[in-house]
Amino acid sequence: MPDVTLDTGWELATTSAVQQGLFFKDLPVVAVPDDFGLQATYDVAVARSDGLVLTHTCQIANSKVKLVSLCSVSDLLQYCTGNKYGKGRVNDLQAHRLDANHLLAHPNLSDRYLVVHFNVMFSLPLEFLKKRLDESAEHWVLKAGHRENLTHRFGNYYSKPVVERTEVSETFLSMLEQRG
Repeated sequence: MPDVTLDTGWELATTSAVQQGLFFKDLPVVAVPDDFGLQATYDVAVARSDGLVLTHTCQIANSKVKLVSLCSVSDLLQYCTGNKYGKGRVNDLQAHRLDANHLLAHPNLSDRYLVVHFNVMFSLPLEFLKKRLDESAEHWVLKAGHRENLTHRFGNYYSKPVVERTEVSETFLSMLEQRG
């Protein structure tokens, strides 16, 4: 039987530069309160999240950005546990039926998967991420084809208008009333 290795879509980064598709573990993220903007001052909490860089590599390399955009990433088991639909969502993730999420193989654990959350974005200073890379022994980055797939899915998610069924019904009914 031939030796078969599956392509996880990841590779060890060969450079210590921040780039699109780079995976970070345990990043500090400001947890914005629900009443943000309604008060003069706030007590802000700092949460932790894994993240995947979405800012284009050329913008980072050419010093066009000071803040880098990342999407939150969670383990598939954690996602299924915290989701009211549970493991039934795995099939939807695999079939790309959940626009707000993207399924990836885990970079170094062959039996685990990651869920990218396009609807949970955050930004961190480029200099902070550079420092994190310098402190890290190894860091994983998505391979070119997988990175392109991810950015296309991300673009599709943010370019698709979200229209609630009730909005459509109300708009349609008001158009009918105006015509009649």
